Amino acid sequence: MSKVSVDAISDYKVEEAIKRLSVNLSNSYPKAHTIMVSSVAGKEGKSFVSLQLARILAGRGMKTIYVNADLRLGGNKEIGLSEYMEEKADKDKIVCNTNCNNLSVINSGKAGSTIINEVLMEKLLKELQDEYEYVIVDTSSLGEVADGMVIGKFCDGVLLVMEPEVVEEKKARTVKAELERSGCKILGIVLNKEMK
Repeated sequence: MSKVSVDAISDYKVEEAIKRLSVNLSNSYPKAHTIMVSSVAGKEGKSFVSLQLARILAGRGMKTIYVNADLRLGGNKEIGLSEYMEEKADKDKIVCNTNCNNLSVINSGKAGSTIINEVLMEKLLKELQDEYEYVIVDTSSLGEVADGMVIGKFCDGVLLVMEPEVVEEKKARTVKAELERSGCKILGIVLNKEMK
């Protein structure tokens, strides 16, 4: 089993904001343990927020796993979720240890543009839910790719990461409506980057 290094945040304010987010999630949604983190558009910081949220939850003593389910990029050196979706590797082969106590990671994998298999995704998340207190799933941007809508059905809720003054309101409303139609509860919106 390979080991992944997860770096702490050097900016004190950002670190405190992620800590506050983790506490608010635990207090407001005590039954939400499988959380999808996504965005409306690309490059809004969802991967950073989701990985750091997983790190902070693990640091609070909760056994946590971060799942990189953004399979459109691929190109990782390690096998991961894409190989699981293609039935080339089982769960135990794709879970990686990290340098953080209580935190494990599943990378997106080597292959790019892998299609999410609903049956396999549901099976994987159910198994992870039995082993971990928190499962944080980082998905492709909802305004660009449909994968998140598929994954969201198997999660307790979604956190939307948005960059203020960048995403069009119409696009955000469309994503919100699609999430609601798919039965995925919106837990909150994380405003990433400062307002101008």
